[in-house]
Amino acid sequence: MRSYLKKLKFELCKFKLANKIITDRSIEIHKEKIDKIEKSFSKKLKFYSPIDFKHLYKKHYNSCHIWGSGYSADFTKNFIKDRDEFFHIGFGFSCLLEIKYNFYLIENASNKNWKLIQSQNKALKKFLDMNKTVLVFKNLWQKKNDPNVAYENYKNNAFFIRDLIIPHYNMSDFAINNTVDKLLINDPNYFREACSSVVTSIIFAKFLGFKEIVLHGIDLSSNYFFDKTYYKENHSDCIPPHIKNIYDKDWRSNKNKHPTANCLEVLLPKLRDKLKIDYNIDLLSASKKSGSSKYLNTFFNN
Repeated sequence: MRSYLKKLKFELCKFKLANKIITDRSIEIHKEKIDKIEKSFSKKLKFYSPIDFKHLYKKHYNSCHIWGSGYSADFTKNFIKDRDEFFHIGFGFSCLLEIKYNFYLIENASNKNWKLIQSQNKALKKFLDMNKTVLVFKNLWQKKNDPNVAYENYKNNAFFIRDLIIPHYNMSDFAINNTVDKLLINDPNYFREACSSVVTSIIFAKFLGFKEIVLHGIDLSSNYFFDKTYYKENHSDCIPPHIKNIYDKDWRSNKNKHPTANCLEVLLPKLRDKLKIDYNIDLLSASKKSGSSKYLNTFFNN
């Protein structure tokens, strides 16, 4: 039944009006889901919105640098990691790059993926300065997560955020444009996201007020920098294990393309154009070594 409804939704979203109605309804359902979780934890946990972090933006920051875990991040870190004029956002296991992060997102917590939590906690403890980095937990509502496990593991050192998925049900121009328009709404209450944490980070950087946003390690391939020999030999306890559909061995061996890559290849050019035309914001790839440079101008020339 569920697969039938999914297929029906896909077909209906080929029409502009149906796509808009279904997308808007999906967003409302998602808000209701977030509200339900928040109410269930209301006596012991506060949830945070983008407006709660607006103070992080300071005028001396020239640009915002967002760090993924693609191979190229291990190259560009050497040119940028100790420069104080940049604001740094990281997510996943990019903390192994030893960047001085200002803001960092994590999103995995369940007993069935306990080994992943162990690696994640070791990496965070070893590489993040919790006195200088704002650590946030996102996607608490996802099926892969157990809210109680997330709470018990991160109640003392992470902010739990309200994050809102802006869906798209096909790759047509009008569907993607509709999603991008809704992503870019100035929303002080919800962290708007789609496809990947890199989109969450881009939208948050825009909200903070940055006019230049640079992507590192968003390579649109399946090679992770932490699978290099150096990291295996020196930080093996901090590297995520194979977890199907999260840190999948087939992605990491480059047998299969990471599923978010197909989405980002369509979304990034649209975000690039909208950010520049409507907000005078430059969205850049750090280096030509990154696959995202196929769609974005580069921050570095090499």
